[in-house]
Amino acid sequence: MPLTPFQKHKIRRLFSVLDVNRDGRVDRNDYIRRVQALARIGGWTEGSPEYERNLHAVLQEWESVRDSADLDDNGAVTVEEYLRYADIFLDDRDAVRAYARGDVQLLFDAIDTDGDEAITVDEYRAYLQACGVDASAADVFFAHADLDQDGYITRREMSHAVEEFLISEDPNAAGNFMFGPLPPEPTAAGESGGA
Repeated sequence: MPLTPFQKHKIRRLFSVLDVNRDGRVDRNDYIRRVQALARIGGWTEGSPEYERNLHAVLQEWESVRDSADLDDNGAVTVEEYLRYADIFLDDRDAVRAYARGDVQLLFDAIDTDGDEAITVDEYRAYLQACGVDASAADVFFAHADLDQDGYITRREMSHAVEEFLISEDPNAAGNFMFGPLPPEPTAAGESGGA
């Protein structure tokens, strides 16, 4: 099933987060930089078991993206290539769930510093900063995703949010606020419109 305009809008936002060096393409180095940023939060040293485990997982993710999306085989993926990849990937609900679990594992490994299986808004702010996202987005996300309003996001809540970000058509779904409010969707004429 082809991506809807709203899904394309969200995938473009995800791509902008993955594009760590903001050069308009995603490559292996962007994935490595993500692990390096998370290692700074988690206090992992390069070569430590935590660093190596997460680097391995992220590079497997990159290889999957590259193998499926890098159509011109140049070692990088453009936003258009990434959208084509997402169009196929998001049809496989089991793959979406597996991706959500893996992404949440990396997130919790890095930012659940006290190991209580829940993250606070401050821990999530640190994660967003590592991703190059305005840290104030953490407050917006928690307002939507902390389903039981206990001040923590559990692995279950975060996995649910990641899946919602990828597949939900509801603009108010909690997962759609993972990186703060979505920017306005471009209109057909290329201008910004309402979201």
